[in-house]
Amino acid sequence: MANSDYAKVKLLLIYDYFMKNVIDYDQDSYVTVSDLNDYLFEMIGERFERKSLYADIKRINEYMVMTGMVEPGREFIYKVSGKKYSRSELKGELSLDEARLIVDAVSTMPFVKTGLCEKIKKEHPIYFKNGYISLHGREEKTGRQVIYLLNMIRGCIEEKMVFSFGYGYMFAGGIKGASVRKVSPLELDWQKDRYYLIAIDNEVYERTGSIEKSLRHYRVDRIDRNYQCLPEEQFIDPGSRRKEILDQFIRNSVDAYSTDSTSLVTIRLTAPDEKTMLRAYAAFSDAVGDLKIIRDKSSKGMVEFCFDSGVTPTLCNHIFMLYTFDDVTVEILTPEVREVFEKYLKRALGG
Repeated sequence: MANSDYAKVKLLLIYDYFMKNVIDYDQDSYVTVSDLNDYLFEMIGERFERKSLYADIKRINEYMVMTGMVEPGREFIYKVSGKKYSRSELKGELSLDEARLIVDAVSTMPFVKTGLCEKIKKEHPIYFKNGYISLHGREEKTGRQVIYLLNMIRGCIEEKMVFSFGYGYMFAGGIKGASVRKVSPLELDWQKDRYYLIAIDNEVYERTGSIEKSLRHYRVDRIDRNYQCLPEEQFIDPGSRRKEILDQFIRNSVDAYSTDSTSLVTIRLTAPDEKTMLRAYAAFSDAVGDLKIIRDKSSKGMVEFCFDSGVTPTLCNHIFMLYTFDDVTVEILTPEVREVFEKYLKRALGG
């Protein structure tokens, strides 16, 4: 079939077949030259000489080495045993675990309403065969409006343009009490199933002249529809300090509340038994993050731990949660944090 109109097209079809249907760790996906010929006949209605297919496999392997997708001396398509062929993973190619993690994550995200999961599965069918079922998806998905908003924010970040928006409070299915903010957006953040915008409040910056004091977290779902990019306004650019400033801001934040600095917070928990103490410790760790254990007497119902945190209202909320566990005694060993926490308790009690 050397003079076939499809002689060159078959090269691409063979490459496509190996990319989508064969992988080296799946023995069921091994393919023979006869299988390839059957596939080509199904696609274009012709069969080809075996030596022609061998030549195509050689050309594909040469191409993969030339483009750096596989190391020199290695073969992309290689013979496994007898007449069976498999293929190697390419540099930078999504692995099976990575592809499935992406599908699991996307299927549970409330703001993704596109057919992204199905697109990924179609592009990598070898990873999702045999009835693979991803995590249970959310029935309620955010509308396209949020996707448009996120795209506009990303555009303002990339083009270094001021972003103006109404920012209010979720109430009765809408946003109430919105006030206009003009910010220099730096980064989108994701915390606890929500998007946040990290940005410099231009008005605060004009008063203080400090980028650190002007940084704010904004919940994207609290931004109303009256938003726009303002290319004519001055964008506050941190320049080379951008990453350093953002890293510090994230470290000082607890649930999107941030302070200018962090404190080393030390807490001791005691309980009548190990299980009771561990239940409270685990809940606090889930809320706050990684904790460093200083004294471990868990078998006797005691643990002392510390962590770096901004002293924010949400930190006080998390500490209060510890007091809701019956038979658990909480000791806040950092004076600054204990004083702030006591003030919130007195306010709550009307004292």
